[in-house]
Amino acid sequence: MSIELISAVADVAAEIVTVVPQAIPDPEPQAPAGLSDGMARILGAAKWIGLVIVALGLIGQIAGWAWASRRGDGQEHVQGLAWSMGAAMGIGAAISVVGWIAG
Repeated sequence: MSIELISAVADVAAEIVTVVPQAIPDPEPQAPAGLSDGMARILGAAKWIGLVIVALGLIGQIAGWAWASRRGDGQEHVQGLAWSMGAAMGIGAAISVVGWIAG
């Protein structure tokens, strides 16, 4: 290959790399007409249901921990309690993270 050909290919590649990304549109995300309120309602309901399930799980873990501690046991319930608390934090943060990413 000659130097001129390599130089020409490099020039074309540089032009493609600088021009093509400028031609790609980057619109703001927006919900289709009529779906914005419904989607917010669905996400809010999913978050509420998830938090209710986690709250019931926490109550169950604490009750199991209390029951097992009477027998001198209960270490596995501490781990379950930690997992339930992590789930509550994850559910609480999920909607906020999606909103932040979506802009």
